[in-house]
Amino acid sequence: MNCCVRISWLVAAHPVLLPRRHLTVAGLRVRHQYDPPPAESLRWFPGHMRTGWHQMEAKLRAVDAVIEVHDARVPFSGRNARFEQALAARPRLLVLNKADLVTKEDQRRVAARMARDGAGDAPVFACCRDQADAGLRSLARRLSAVITGSERAARADPREFNCMVVGVPNVGKSSLINALRGLHLRRAAAAAVGPRAGVTRSVTTRVKVSERPLIYVRDTPGVLEPRLSPPEAGLRLALCAALQDHLVGPHLLADYLLYWLNRRGNHAYVSHMAVAAPTDDVARLLAESAAARGRFQRVRDVARGAVVRRPDTHGAALHMVRGFRAGVLGQILLDDDLLEEPAGEAAGRL
Repeated sequence: MNCCVRISWLVAAHPVLLPRRHLTVAGLRVRHQYDPPPAESLRWFPGHMRTGWHQMEAKLRAVDAVIEVHDARVPFSGRNARFEQALAARPRLLVLNKADLVTKEDQRRVAARMARDGAGDAPVFACCRDQADAGLRSLARRLSAVITGSERAARADPREFNCMVVGVPNVGKSSLINALRGLHLRRAAAAAVGPRAGVTRSVTTRVKVSERPLIYVRDTPGVLEPRLSPPEAGLRLALCAALQDHLVGPHLLADYLLYWLNRRGNHAYVSHMAVAAPTDDVARLLAESAAARGRFQRVRDVARGAVVRRPDTHGAALHMVRGFRAGVLGQILLDDDLLEEPAGEAAGRL
């Protein structure tokens, strides 16, 4: 990302320069709307994504079904439309992973919205970290039903199913493969995983994940749209770690998260950040939080010609973002405002 673009955006987002339109929510004066950064600051389409996409297209002929994995906190935002277009010739099952981070009621609302939109089979809400998860345990059965109910069931060898797992980065594609393998075969992990986006960088060889029914899957690299639109969808994906943090910057992520929480009267960040009261000023929040938690950094003050201690606001921003990702701030559906309109329109009108 262009450093000048990022710096200029952070300056523009400073509370002193915020738009004058405000609302009062739960007794706190908050921003009326969020002005997202320039679209180019949320662009991430490295070479391995382009290569991975071509590999997926080349392997598609040998695939019986596609498993699209997405983050349950952003069920509409950022889903790559290219999957819909290029992989439409194969049966597809949508798995919304990390479902433990959204409420059961929100899961029901998302499924109902997708059903009204005619979005195909009902999504599977799963938590790959929990071997007892009902969604995870139902996946092999649901996948078998999707394939046998399609024309692929009449192919030469119906005794085994070959699937491809696709999705944007860091939504748990590799974790899903490992979880299925451990659940049905009691075998060790076969796919590399990591806490940041971009661990899987090419289409893998097929891996057995179930004996009855016999299912093989191929892992694939996470692929984003070359341009994330609208920008607010990119921020939501970045909050869920679908983009690498250094590309967007933790201050910007913390600022958007603060705006999102305040607009909904959710002040769970107050205790997590160890501050006295809610605020819509991200600079103030991060400085007070760092000081309250005893997190300082030594920097050289050029004007004074001395090394001084200042609150570690960078670390405080990371602390806030990581709290969201771990569920410390509660079960949060970032796309809650997109539930009342068709999902296709919603994703383009954030």
